Amino acid sequence: MAALTLLLTACWQGKPMGKEWTMESLMEYATATVTAKTPAEQIPCHPTTAEPFKACFAIRGPVGQVSTPLDQVFGEDLHQLGAWQFVGETGSVMYETRAGQRLELGLTYSAKNEYSSFLEQLPEEADGILFVVVDTSQFQN
Repeated sequence: MAALTLLLTACWQGKPMGKEWTMESLMEYATATVTAKTPAEQIPCHPTTAEPFKACFAIRGPVGQVSTPLDQVFGEDLHQLGAWQFVGETGSVMYETRAGQRLELGLTYSAKNEYSSFLEQLPEEADGILFVVVDTSQFQN
């Protein structure tokens, strides 16, 4: 009976609780994943003190080349808080950690077009930008 209780305690929504993340380790994981799984090139973010754990990526291709592979990879280790939400050519999604301190990983993709304006300098061949932000979750245990 104790083993069953331990197993049930260690599972959340049918998935193992997973590792305990720090803000640094979650950002390192997100940055490595975006670089490895998408047509992305990391670029400098516009400096801000409001989001110290932020990374920016120039994306070559449409949002589907970002959302699909990232959903597959991040879905293995993190809990997705709903589907990608789109307004025009901008889409975003949130994930949260499953164990320890609750952290959120936010992704926002915005297409480059004649109406877009970014503080970041995108390469000429970029089709859009992906912002990756890690922060503490507003939904704490």
